Amino acid sequence: MIKCGIEKINSRGTLFVFDDLDGLPTTVYLINGPRHVFVVDTFLGPESMEPVLAHMAEHCPGKPVVVFNTHYHWDHVWGNCAFPGAAIVSHSLTRAKIAEVGAKELEAYGKYRQGRVELVLPGLTYGSRLCFEDDGVEFFHTPGHTEDSSSCYDRVDGVLLAGDNVELPLPYLYWDKLGRYLETLEGYLKLGASRVIAGHHPLVTGDIIGGNMEYLGDFGSGKAEKHRVGEGRDTHARNMAVLERLGNSG
Repeated sequence: MIKCGIEKINSRGTLFVFDDLDGLPTTVYLINGPRHVFVVDTFLGPESMEPVLAHMAEHCPGKPVVVFNTHYHWDHVWGNCAFPGAAIVSHSLTRAKIAEVGAKELEAYGKYRQGRVELVLPGLTYGSRLCFEDDGVEFFHTPGHTEDSSSCYDRVDGVLLAGDNVELPLPYLYWDKLGRYLETLEGYLKLGASRVIAGHHPLVTGDIIGGNMEYLGDFGSGKAEKHRVGEGRDTHARNMAVLERLGNSG
């Protein structure tokens, strides 16, 4: 079985942290609600989901499963196929992007797959927000890292799952609407969550979010050049290439 770190979070959350992606920590989160069990992102394939499935079999057997994809990128959706019969939920743009580029990503990054990956598109989509009121769980559109990016909030435990919208030392850009990205991060701070977990960071602090906001703001204030040196220089160089390709140099 795939090995991962497992941490109980507050009253009903379980955090799984995998280090299989070139040593980059990647998170999967489970919420054991009164009516459904929710799985946030599904990593690299059915084998990577074995620890999650084993935990579910022990702690919430037989409960209906809702899988949530925070965005379309391959390292967050390949394990969808490990949950036959589950409701797969995402923003409508996420479903469209998986349909558009999923096969190409599987071919390009196939060396990372864990188990036999079959692309499974979300079958339940939304535009702005989707709430499971009886479970106290909501999904909402939070564009930033990508245009389709969404977040999950556990109202009971106060835990926010931010997908890849927060990174350290700098965020990765796949979308050029940086003002809207800033609004997303401002919204995270206003939410006042007791714990913030990102797709590749198990414990996100307000300082990390603030640092990401400062970086995005530097583009609008003409200060982006300072990031050509320092710890995040490679990420910045990559972001500049992406923004240039998208027709936005700042």
